[in-house]
Amino acid sequence: SRNSCSCCGARLASRSYRLAGGPDELLVGIESDGDAPVRAVLAGDLARISFPEIVTLVVQSRSTGVLRVVTDSGTRRVHFAEGEVRGAVSERVGERLSEILVRMGSVKRDDMEALSEEAGDPRAACRLAVGRGLCPERDLWNAVQEHVTTIFQAILLESQGSFVLTEEAQSDDASVPGLSAEHLLMEGVRRLDELR
Repeated sequence: SRNSCSCCGARLASRSYRLAGGPDELLVGIESDGDAPVRAVLAGDLARISFPEIVTLVVQSRSTGVLRVVTDSGTRRVHFAEGEVRGAVSERVGERLSEILVRMGSVKRDDMEALSEEAGDPRAACRLAVGRGLCPERDLWNAVQEHVTTIFQAILLESQGSFVLTEEAQSDDASVPGLSAEHLLMEGVRRLDELR
């Protein structure tokens, strides 16, 4: 679009996008994850509607779908099922599950890099690490909780950007047991307070 900022333009150019259907006056382009139908439910500006307000709305309405938050620092997705968080994804390397497993000391960096290369996907590499006995399943669960909390905290730091909540089929990214969105928000705020 003519009004899009130059910093976002470079990031958007190399990706595939399609139009998400929504209310009559709402047209939203989202990054395409395949051919499954996608319907925009809510979209807006983080400067006007804060992340905690969006999450509270999702929880209270027991919504199922994907919340995409796009800021200058990157794109993050939070997957919800009936108001519970079922997974999260970030394009930032430091916020990826594989990186968190390495930082927690559950998997050696060399092993994770080899598994990521073999699997072709960092998330699949984490499952491979458990399957091959390089990481206990309990450590993976702890890392998943830390991963989602880290992404919530990163979004809480953002005051500028856009968001869209879509109804769509759950993907492999939504693969964790339900986590309380309210607890994740409180933990993110607590961590930010400690940093300050």
